[in-house]
Amino acid sequence: MAVITSNNSGDWVTDANWVGGVAPDLTVDDAVVDAAHKMDLQTGQSLTLPTGRSITVTATGGIDLKAGSSFTLNSGTLTHGGTTANYFYIRTNADFIMRSGSLVLNAPYTSMKGHLHLYGGTITTTGGIFEVDGTGCLLEMGGGALVISNTTSFRQKGLGLVRFTRRGSKIVSSTGVEIFDLTQAYGFASRPKLIGVGI
Repeated sequence: MAVITSNNSGDWVTDANWVGGVAPDLTVDDAVVDAAHKMDLQTGQSLTLPTGRSITVTATGGIDLKAGSSFTLNSGTLTHGGTTANYFYIRTNADFIMRSGSLVLNAPYTSMKGHLHLYGGTITTTGGIFEVDGTGCLLEMGGGALVISNTTSFRQKGLGLVRFTRRGSKIVSSTGVEIFDLTQAYGFASRPKLIGVGI
């Protein structure tokens, strides 16, 4: 097992973008996206983060899932520490699938224009905006929890969909306040009532 660190911005799968000239093998390696680097997954590319592995994005780093790419989190840990330089992007027609584990978003802005499927584990934001933005965008709550720093940090814009497909899924603030008034919801597939969000 090794910890592989990026040495410049670019495609995740390109060996030359990583120290040592080899992209991380996430079945055995951990990865670090270094300061000011933005690592991209392009159309047709995919990553899976398995149990026991981690990806850490440093303070000014970022991850960008381009259209047609996919990232699956299977009980690993992804910590995104991006600040004003780079953000966490899920572009139109990109898929982020979380089955278990932990996703911590320290980025000031998470732009979700694609599909985020939460089937287990916990996504936690620590102060930034989490935005479900636009036609074709889907946040599927099929298990687990999305913990937003406060009730005004969750934004649903345009025709972005939030769909609850499993009882017990929840979107709450860090103090436990329900952001959606959907405690009995099941199979919800339209614009829901928001609490404390003026959109």
